[in-house]
Amino acid sequence: RCAGPPPSSSLSPQIPNLRAPLPAAPKTLARRRPRRSRRAMDDSLYDEFGNYIGPELADSDADDSDAAASPSPSQSRSPSPARSPSGSPNSRRPAALMDVDDDDYADAAQNAVVLAEDKKYYPTAEEVYGPGVEALVMDEDEQALEKPIVAPPRVVKFEVGTRAGATSTYASTDFILGLASNPLLVRNVALVGHLQHGKTVFMDMLVEQTHEVDTFDSEGERHIRFTDTRVDEQERRVSIKAVPMSLVLESGNGKSYLCNIMDTPGHVNFSDEMTAALRLADGAVLVVDAAEGVMVNTERAIRHAIQERLPIVVVINKVHFAWLHFFLIQFGSKLKLTYALTLWFYRLTD
Repeated sequence: RCAGPPPSSSLSPQIPNLRAPLPAAPKTLARRRPRRSRRAMDDSLYDEFGNYIGPELADSDADDSDAAASPSPSQSRSPSPARSPSGSPNSRRPAALMDVDDDDYADAAQNAVVLAEDKKYYPTAEEVYGPGVEALVMDEDEQALEKPIVAPPRVVKFEVGTRAGATSTYASTDFILGLASNPLLVRNVALVGHLQHGKTVFMDMLVEQTHEVDTFDSEGERHIRFTDTRVDEQERRVSIKAVPMSLVLESGNGKSYLCNIMDTPGHVNFSDEMTAALRLADGAVLVVDAAEGVMVNTERAIRHAIQERLPIVVVINKVHFAWLHFFLIQFGSKLKLTYALTLWFYRLTD
């Protein structure tokens, strides 16, 4: 290597020192004015109760009126008329600017203020029924004072009523109460059978034996039917509900018992009344028509009594109908045989 002289400082580039501190800014002698807080100003204008105690304020209404009276320079200037492309002023405005939307009128009508007396809550009679219909309006005083505004409910009578007041028993009331207080002298009996087999009439016969009353109505030529207490039962002559009745009956040796006899309906649709009566009874009295014999509800009554293990007493009713039916059949057969023999004899003689 050739050793040469060191490079001069004037020829070397000047590299700034980035780590050198920046020169300090000169201090200003101007002082900042202290700010007065807005809160302090507001507190000075109002007292501790919030009342305004500052200087009087200018009337805002007067300022508004003055501003409306003196138009602004921009409003005072009249707009220059629109000119056509040829340079002449256009006397007619465009059609798009002259069109008015009908929805604006509809919105304005909806938002209009309507007084309470001018409001229309319901349509008129002419709007509802048409122009050719006459509508009559009744005032509030047209209704008579004796007629109530809300009519009371109509009372429907279902029960005929008790006949206890018109009848009297052979036994006294104290005697019946004495029997009722002794459970060993009380018997619960269910009177069951088919429809129209005579259960209610049989009950009337028992009532006639224990009460001073005649159970046959001579005017109507029918039995009173004591246990048919409903109006529809009397009209249709069919028992619908099971009705109990307490009677004092004697046994074979003359001992008195209080028998609570329940007359049950014989129709198939009301067989639930018969089933409930058999659940309560100590025994069952089965009424059978001698002319019709054993029917559907008769078999059902026997089946329910056997399920409840109740003793059954069979009563054969309407025996005279059976004898009448038998004699009518026998007499009719005899007439037919005589007529046949007579015809045969005349044929032989001819």
